[in-house]
Amino acid sequence: MSGGPQSFLSRWEQDFRASPIASLPARSLGWAMASYADADGTSVRPGAPLLMVAASIRETALTAGISWLRDHGWIELVREGRGSVAAEYRLTIPPDVDKQTRAGADQVDAYRAEARARKAKKRTGCPPATRGEADPVSPHETGGQEGHVPPPGAGTGPDVPPRDVSVSPRVARHVPPPHGTHQGRPGQDQGGRETRNPLAPLTLRCPEHAHIEDPPPCGRCKERRLAAERPVTDHQSPRRPEWCGACDVQTRLTETDGGMRRCPACHPLAVA
Repeated sequence: MSGGPQSFLSRWEQDFRASPIASLPARSLGWAMASYADADGTSVRPGAPLLMVAASIRETALTAGISWLRDHGWIELVREGRGSVAAEYRLTIPPDVDKQTRAGADQVDAYRAEARARKAKKRTGCPPATRGEADPVSPHETGGQEGHVPPPGAGTGPDVPPRDVSVSPRVARHVPPPHGTHQGRPGQDQGGRETRNPLAPLTLRCPEHAHIEDPPPCGRCKERRLAAERPVTDHQSPRRPEWCGACDVQTRLTETDGGMRRCPACHPLAVA
């Protein structure tokens, strides 16, 4: 790298890089135009087709990007284009370039702070504490005086309970579930009571497919599965008939000359 004075083009690129450019086409177009400029920032006349390819933009974005760069002092029109002669521009530095570069530096600091916060939250589950940050204290605990931190366990009056300092405010406390929240097994309420229909057979298959390991799709089997998921209603008995001992204990079906039939002595639907 040469130790000579910095060229105008290098300074322009440095300021343009450090400034927050609100228009994305203008950002791409500025770099494309700088690639065609001389060391003093002049002789920028590649033409619209070359600029659109170099900046990866279309004609509408090209027009908008040039207008944005001219309005914000980054380029200046030297000569209008006529026919096959392309328009000529030169690079310029805005008068408020110092303000723009400071705004860009502030954005960089903000992005770095966000990145640190995301890493800390991913690692510990809590956002990082800034330097000198303490546990937040409510104005009600300080009597409306900012900067005053009451001693542990102290309140602001006889009606104010003492502050619980046994657990830090940053430690997540376990909140018990509200009353009535289901925490039992599927088909049971919080107390372990059965909520499915007790009148539905224990088997989820029809008599034809009751003893088949992998039965084909069946509409009657589907009806039995849906019936097993129906909740208990007030008019249904919560008890199931006792097994008579003469039929299958699981399906409550008995074998007859006409095939498998419901046991008249203990099948839930036969005695209901």
